[in-house]
Amino acid sequence: RWECLSTKYALPSIDIMTMFSDVAVSEPTFTEKICLPPYEGEKEFCDYPALMTIIKNLNPEYVLELGTAHGNTVANICSECNAKVFTVNALPEQIEGNVITYTLSKDEIGYVYKKNGFGNRVTQVYENTKNLNVLEFLAPNSIDLSIIDACHDSDFVVNDFLKIIPSLSENAIVLLHDTHPSLKNLYI
Repeated sequence: RWECLSTKYALPSIDIMTMFSDVAVSEPTFTEKICLPPYEGEKEFCDYPALMTIIKNLNPEYVLELGTAHGNTVANICSECNAKVFTVNALPEQIEGNVITYTLSKDEIGYVYKKNGFGNRVTQVYENTKNLNVLEFLAPNSIDLSIIDACHDSDFVVNDFLKIIPSLSENAIVLLHDTHPSLKNLYI
């Protein structure tokens, strides 16, 4: 399914240095429960600086994140721009799939962004992405940046990508976090 998706939608892998003229490596404003390399996980990856470079250069108005976890990514996005963020995470009783990073309670989901006062800019949706209809809470063609980082089973990743398409603006950027087939052995 991944090859079909990649071919049909011409999903490229792009070096961030070629996307933006201003590539600034920055440290996170919030480090509590950070779930991005190099702070957690594989040390040779630098996911946080790449994400913040995209945020700073794109300056999105609306962001959609699938896979809230503790909400550190949302808190750092909110600290770098004025975006309204929509974030989705399944509650424990809604979780399916095999490649799952966290099983968090309702109080744990989004803890960091709530603790740091960004709750007024964030819409938290508690749902399994297999059952998600993004147009129930988003306008069509409104999302400037989407991050897919929920269940990492290939069926879920493909489902998540296909489900967000109606919400994407014409020039939207979609980031698929740690889902590339070359990373398969990290999650088995």
